[in-house]
Amino acid sequence: LGLVGDQPRPKYLPDIWDQQAEHRRLAASVGPQKGIIVYKLGPKESEVDHLRLSLRLLMRHHNSAFRYPILIAHDEPLGPVVRAELTAIAKGVRLSFVKLHVELPRHLSAGSVPETVLGFPVAYRHMIRWKVGQLWLMPELSSYEYVWSLDTDAFIVAPLTYDVFGLMKAKQATYGYVD
Repeated sequence: LGLVGDQPRPKYLPDIWDQQAEHRRLAASVGPQKGIIVYKLGPKESEVDHLRLSLRLLMRHHNSAFRYPILIAHDEPLGPVVRAELTAIAKGVRLSFVKLHVELPRHLSAGSVPETVLGFPVAYRHMIRWKVGQLWLMPELSSYEYVWSLDTDAFIVAPLTYDVFGLMKAKQATYGYVD
């Protein structure tokens, strides 16, 4: 029976493999794509811990097979120790870093912006603004056709056995979402 909220039952590798077969077939039909995986690392220290785990799980369950480059866009400077740790976790996949310049839009003054709006702090609102606009203008992404944007607390907890970018190409998709 399990605990309340313990449904659906955990999926096992044979089930996952079978359920993802059609996605694998479609993705394989178009081959590897010009894709990149992007993380946005905010200013909180806890986000670095989340990123370490998210990156480990991404590599374990997907990217060790497909080896798409990874870009970490960060608000605060990242020291050499953190960069080295993240690079080691990426296991030879090209990992790059870009320092973002977080600032208010020109038409707003700092004094006119409340610290929180509906409970969301300024740093969170900067992140949302980046994801819906500034991300897509980054010169670092200009040579890619597909971008997979992951939050630092996005944890891929089971194998993802198909090339997500290949599936998007095969389905002529311009946007995808998985919860």
